[in-house]
Amino acid sequence: MNVLFITDPDPDYGADYLFDGLHQATHGRVTDFPMKRTLHLGAIGRGAMEQRFDCDLYWPELEPFSKEMYRDGMFDLIVIPTLRSGAARTIRGLRALDETIWARTPKIGYDAEDHNFNVRDAWEQECGPLAAFFKRECPRARVGSGVPLWAEAMPFGYPEYRSINPALLGGDGRAGIVFYGAYIWEWSHQRGMRAKLRDELQAALQPAHLDLHVTDDAKKRLSLTEYHARQRRALASVVPAGQGYWTNRYWEAVADGCLVIAERPPGWLYVDPENFLEEGVEALYFSTPSEAVSCAAWAIANPTEAAAMAQLAMNKFRRSNTTTAMARRVIQAAGLEIP
Repeated sequence: MNVLFITDPDPDYGADYLFDGLHQATHGRVTDFPMKRTLHLGAIGRGAMEQRFDCDLYWPELEPFSKEMYRDGMFDLIVIPTLRSGAARTIRGLRALDETIWARTPKIGYDAEDHNFNVRDAWEQECGPLAAFFKRECPRARVGSGVPLWAEAMPFGYPEYRSINPALLGGDGRAGIVFYGAYIWEWSHQRGMRAKLRDELQAALQPAHLDLHVTDDAKKRLSLTEYHARQRRALASVVPAGQGYWTNRYWEAVADGCLVIAERPPGWLYVDPENFLEEGVEALYFSTPSEAVSCAAWAIANPTEAAAMAQLAMNKFRRSNTTTAMARRVIQAAGLEIP
């Protein structure tokens, strides 16, 4: 199976993690077009670049896209995870090159933006009919079961190869430590609770039990290496929502071996149980900073039970929330067999 993956130049957890999963699921038979530098940081002959975001990847480049590859019908699937930054122009160019090839090749759309608007029509206006359309922030239907009718919910996955050995879960070194690391974006001063979480956790918990790094200064943000090292030393990690609800850190914290203490999802969000940690079983949830403090205090007082919940969360992550699981859903939705 060969996949053509339409790109834009900006780092994007949804799109880039889907590329990561497709690269694994197809054994490397995915071509990004235009070639996206941050998916190939260590590419030979181009000079290795430093990883700035978790969605920066190190996959080797395949044979670069060519018009001949497209005209020869080499691609079995076209994935369109964005319409930003020239992606729509790329699509129009491919259709102009050979509309017959474009029309007969299954196409999947994926909107990983922060908003919850129905944008499937915009994708199909550019792409024509889609085999399926996935959305990160997927609103509930207003009638019936609440299952959306125009999109399939697909929040971020996370690379399984970055997760810790499950045997390390619940180690003595994690006992009693709650980690909260966050960058306070400009929007979060008005809309989020990141600063309030910092203040109330700091006021309520003993310093020995809290590993805290929260800043609004971009120069003082933790490096990825330090961020993950500190999270992996903790029993639990506090996970506020982002601009949308789903953030990279939701499954990232699970992969680092933590009990997730997450902000509750809003009522409008459709949540598939397979893509969500069950409250009180696989994770703890809060709606206010004081409730987050209570969850953290419980984890500190009950490290064995907290570690058991983290293990159940890890099981669900590895079963259905890796980047490869994202890719399998896309391939199956296109009516194709997984290699």
